[in-house]
Amino acid sequence: MTDKGTAELALGSIEELCEGSAAFESGDEDWVDEYLPLLAAVESGINRAQEGDPDLKDKDLITILERLIMKPDIHLNSQVAVAIQDHLKLTLATNTYSKKEVIGSLRKVLRSVRNHHAIDGPKGYLNFIKDKV
Repeated sequence: MTDKGTAELALGSIEELCEGSAAFESGDEDWVDEYLPLLAAVESGINRAQEGDPDLKDKDLITILERLIMKPDIHLNSQVAVAIQDHLKLTLATNTYSKKEVIGSLRKVLRSVRNHHAIDGPKGYLNFIKDKV
């Protein structure tokens, strides 16, 4: 039973929610508006998870994103992975994106994590997005 006023909706897997075979068309530097909902979903999931896990570091996030890129629906025993997947599912339920576009967005966030981590240290990326999303 859920709390009064809340509803749980089963959205299905990320794979089931993806449509078409459109390629991800965005370079390293540009954040194409078309993909902002996906990118925001990934970052919102990360932000939500970091609130509940103060020990989370960029290197943990790098590992999780690498695994999600290989298989977006992978079951990881990770609050961060589940939060990212949940946010992606909500976005995919209301927007049309292909699996390639989802993976491309995950790769783009991964590059950002690696860059901020290299420049700003163990929590460089996490501190960067904390106030952004």
